[in-house]
Amino acid sequence: MEALKKLNAADYISLYRIVSSPLILHYTWHGKRKKAGSLLTVNFISDAVDGFIARAKNISSKKGAMLDSIGDVFTLGAGVVALIKFERLFFRRNKELLMTGLGLYVFQLTLSLIKYGKITSFHTYGAKVSAILQAYFLIKLIMKRPDSKLFKVMYTVSLLEIIEEIALVIKLNKYQTDIRSILTK
Repeated sequence: MEALKKLNAADYISLYRIVSSPLILHYTWHGKRKKAGSLLTVNFISDAVDGFIARAKNISSKKGAMLDSIGDVFTLGAGVVALIKFERLFFRRNKELLMTGLGLYVFQLTLSLIKYGKITSFHTYGAKVSAILQAYFLIKLIMKRPDSKLFKVMYTVSLLEIIEEIALVIKLNKYQTDIRSILTK
């Protein structure tokens, strides 16, 4: 309980995403597409809000960056499960691409855990653009239907961003947060 008292407003928003992700999975499991999609939308919006609050109030911290990254992993994971549950045909048609992207993402997380003992919190420009595209694609997919053109753009940007993060993990000997681009390091 003492640890919760040390969190700031942005940290609580990130913590919300971590705690609410199992509820998205619950709604997904029970076939409640609109509820899962609505909660996923709130999670993606809150992801933008927590960073804005942290910068605006000058309360950014390594702990906050880590909570944000964990919230990202949980929200994205819930979104992927919803994609598989609600759009099985789309998943089957794009399985190789999706599994390649997911595999590279897991590789990047694993590499970071091995090297630094924690997941990355680089928050690069590429990660921000990728997150926006992923959020828009997943929300559109769950609330309506998949958009193949949007998927291709989102997939390409996400793949490039994962490769950049892998390169950063390889390049940086010491754990760092809030790196704008590999080009600035």
